[in-house]
Amino acid sequence: MELENRLKVYCEDSYYPFHMPGHKRNPDFSMFGCKMGCYDITEIPGFDNLANPSDILKEEQDRISAFYGCDKTFLLVNGCTGGVLSAMALVYAMYGAHTKVLMGRNCHRSVYNALCLNNLIPVYMWPEYFENSGILCGIGADEVKDFLNREPDIKALVITSPTYEGVLSDMNAIAKVCHEKGVMVIVDEAHGAHLGAEGFPMDSVRSGCDIVIHGLHKTLPALTQTAVMHVNAGIADIGLLGRIISMYQTSSPSYILMTSAVKAMDIYMNGTGFKEYYSRLKKLRSELRENLTKLSLFEPYEIYDPSKIVIMTNGYMDGAKLASMLRARKLEIEMAAPGYIICMTSVGDTNEGFSRLKMVLFDIDASIKEAGSHQRLVEMSHLRPRIEFAPCDAFAARRERVVLRAAVGRICASNICVYPPGVPMIATGEVFDGKVIDMLS
Repeated sequence: MELENRLKVYCEDSYYPFHMPGHKRNPDFSMFGCKMGCYDITEIPGFDNLANPSDILKEEQDRISAFYGCDKTFLLVNGCTGGVLSAMALVYAMYGAHTKVLMGRNCHRSVYNALCLNNLIPVYMWPEYFENSGILCGIGADEVKDFLNREPDIKALVITSPTYEGVLSDMNAIAKVCHEKGVMVIVDEAHGAHLGAEGFPMDSVRSGCDIVIHGLHKTLPALTQTAVMHVNAGIADIGLLGRIISMYQTSSPSYILMTSAVKAMDIYMNGTGFKEYYSRLKKLRSELRENLTKLSLFEPYEIYDPSKIVIMTNGYMDGAKLASMLRARKLEIEMAAPGYIICMTSVGDTNEGFSRLKMVLFDIDASIKEAGSHQRLVEMSHLRPRIEFAPCDAFAARRERVVLRAAVGRICASNICVYPPGVPMIATGEVFDGKVIDMLS
């Protein structure tokens, strides 16, 4: 962990900062009484420059890419969103405006924003749903192949794997299908930085995908906003991508965030704690599976990330009610959907935390007497609004605000998302119809 060690040595020396940032490492201006500010430096000699790394930051990036066996890894300090925007800008830079991009309709809103920024044309794949769940299935290689055969001018594929609920697509098979057609594969693997660790499915980097973005803070012990982008050479222009990233990243990257990212990658690469974590997780899932009688643990037949504890409410209550009951017992979950909740786990979880979750869920399950009224499941496959304008054209057009019911037949000027996870129910350039209006109501 050379970056962290170098920072510690420097901060223990007697250098006085006549440079940014303005807190000047003065403890009188520290936050929360901690000393983290003393490591918050700028690009001074010996600490490289993320916009054009040639020393310590390059060494850290090269070490990570060597571990994955890819050609380049970029440290990102404005989350996966910065990585997604950069990857989509690369599509524009390589192929031009109005390039067709094949994408899952369940992509994150950052992908839709990138369509607008780069004047790209989406071709949507609508994943199916697991029965009576409100949870989307993965996307199959055969489906991708069919789209590419029907629309041979598609230049890139963007796919989310794993999904918020932990469902994975077979990225190895999908990459092979796309590469036969010369199509670039971009994977928003924000929730999969831990994949490839002991017990977990393989990540998309080692499955041969061209660009893979990992949100380190989601499933590894890293600070919020930390991410990495991995690139396999072949289709993606790595040099051009690097220049684009330097445009989208801040010119004042936080050394605290970069150190956190590198440290989290070290934990992952060394496998620190993952064997014990997977063992605890496997035990927790088994106990939930065997002992819940009204609530249930979601376990799909497809490739799945077991780190996501998804509890189905099965009509006894809605997800918001279950989340409220857990919060009353001092357990804060990641997301409540109409028919389920998501509890995220990581190598940072403790035995005590797992035990608390298990016992509270058992108590709630035992207290349920009969089914009650609950919200209907939000299944976007029932919507499929028509695309009238390219997202870029609709975004830049004159707009007006109307009441929801008056929007039938009108064109959506801005994405309307369920957040989290940030997937648009209707996207910029699509037409409002009765089904969309009813769902939003």
